[in-house]
Amino acid sequence: AIMNGSANLLIYPLPEVTISGNNSICEGDTVVLTASGADTYLWMLNPPITANQIQIAPTETTTYTLWGSNSFGCEKDSDFTVEVLLSPTFTLFDDQLNQTILVNGAAIYPEYRFYSSGNLLSSSQFPSYFYGTTSLPSPTIIVEATNDLGRISTQ
Repeated sequence: AIMNGSANLLIYPLPEVTISGNNSICEGDTVVLTASGADTYLWMLNPPITANQIQIAPTETTTYTLWGSNSFGCEKDSDFTVEVLLSPTFTLFDDQLNQTILVNGAAIYPEYRFYSSGNLLSSSQFPSYFYGTTSLPSPTIIVEATNDLGRISTQ
């Protein structure tokens, strides 16, 4: 038997789930991620969170997954990666023969600042400071290195 006729098919739209927030933070900082485009949200965290906004403090680069549902019960997911940029790491070497403080590190940073008793002695892109002809207010020299994001480490 052949049947004739028609049927109406109703197709509901998927939600347009988006995540906004800072996708690059420095080590130790927090970031707020905000969901939009759906009626309800589920962040796939441990434990899961049902909110449109979360505040997180990742210790390493992490991808976050969010599920959003609309009023029709349709669901869609979205991913958002937060890159965690590490603070500069370095060690110091006092080359007493050449009267120079040398900064040794895993990377070259765009700025180094050398201080003695709070007084700025030098600020430059070079990871060394010649103190031989300088009358230092203190025998201790403090060094700050700044990475590309402006994050500072001190020794």
